[in-house]
Parts: sequence; structure tokens; C-alpha cells
Amino acid sequence: MKRASIFLFVSLPFALADMPMMAQDVGATDFLMSDTTVYHLVDSMPEFPGGEIALLKYLNDSVRYPVGAADSLRGQRVSAQFIVDKDGSVRDIHILRGIGPSFDAEAIRLLRSMPRWTPGTLNGEAVNVTYSVPIKFGSAAPSPMEDTYDNIYELDRAPAFPGGHKALMHFLATTMRYPRRAAERGEHGRVIVRVTIDKEGRVGDIHVVRSVSKSLDKEAIRVVKAMPQWIPGEKGGVPVNVRYMLPLTFRNFWILVK
Repeated sequence: MKRASIFLFVSLPFALADMPMMAQDVGATDFLMSDTTVYHLVDSMPEFPGGEIALLKYLNDSVRYPVGAADSLRGQRVSAQFIVDKDGSVRDIHILRGIGPSFDAEAIRLLRSMPRWTPGTLNGEAVNVTYSVPIKFGSAAPSPMEDTYDNIYELDRAPAFPGGHKALMHFLATTMRYPRRAAERGEHGRVIVRVTIDKEGRVGDIHVVRSVSKSLDKEAIRVVKAMPQWIPGEKGGVPVNVRYMLPLTFRNFWILVK
């Protein structure tokens, strides 16, 4: 008989354009020495001062569109990764997916300017942890056929799960199931699912934008499809469609075999 325990961690969902990707979810360490070990999966993730919403606001408010850059690149994103050191400092910044030299340089400048974070912890000790974020440059030109918002800061009211964030966490914790095959293979990590909350609060347009494995991706999609209708976002007092990122983390800490 095989049993698997699952610990589920889900961050507050954010609009697609602004969602931090958090730490990389696969792998234990990059180095051997205890003082320099860099973790991808820890008990408590590093936190920007003020939390995730404050991080999103910092990125939105502080990014500068490069002088002379083509307007056609507005709305594009640079994905960057860095290490939050055990003292909360940010180091070893590198670009995972760039747009061009001037945009990449601005992303690095922005991340270097961040204040110290609250470091991640493992077994009660502060540790070095990898973290990655997408940085959006400007807003794409609006389309007359498109009324879907990517940025919650453009809204008067963001979409909300019925009952709020605690209710969402409870729903996920009671609905998610660890697939047997994934448990047997020791698969774990964070699946990022993009959804659209439409004007009626229905959850649709579901896509996995960050995969862990076929079985965990499939389970993440099943859970999202099972969600009840949300309270829709509003702009100017009118309900609007909003794209969201939902991170669903599967942690398989032990498998007991009898």
C-alpha cells in the first residue's frame, strides 16, 4: 500500500501581467557547502517588504520604459531570476527571457534597487532561495475588440473568490488530490495556471503556463475547472473580464510504502 501526504500552498492570485513566479520548484540544491547552499523549495518563501502586493506595486511603479525603444514592445515582459540571500539581500540576478539589451538592463537595475527581503527559511533557519519574476514594460495598445484586463491596478475592484482568500485556500486544500503516479515518481512543484474571470464571474480560458508534469498539470486544471463562480472585477462600475495567474503548489514530503 502506498500513501502520499500533500502540503498545498497557494499564493493570492494576481493579474497575468504582474504575477511573480516565485521560486523554482524542482530540485533540492545547487551547491554542496551549507553556507552557500541555494534552495528552490523551502518551508517559508522569501518575502518582499509588505508582501506580494507590495512587490507588484514596486515593479509597476518603478519600471522605466527605455528611452528610444519601439512602442511596439509595450506590454512585453522580461523574466528574471535572482537569489534572496539569507540576510535578505538580492544577488546573482540574471535574465531568463529578455526583450532586448535596454529592457534587460532596466530589469536588472530595477531588481538591484529593491530593499532587503525577509529571507526564506528551512527547518527554522534562514537560507538562500532562488526567486523569479516577470517584469512588464508599459501597457500594450488597447484593442477595440478586447475588454480583458491584465493589470489589477487598472481596476476599481479586482475579482474575488467567494468568501475571500481564506475560502480560496480552503477550497484548494480540500479539492486538490496528489496523483498516484506523481507521488510514486516523487514529482512536486508549482503549476502556474492562467485563467480568465469573465464578467459573470465564470472561470474560463484555462491554460498551464508553467508545467511540472503531465499528471500534476492535469490535476491543477481539474481543480481550477471545479471552482465556483467568482465575484467579477469592475472598472468604472461595470463588470469586466480579468486574466489571472493561479499558482498551485504540490509538495510530496514523504511516501510510505508497505
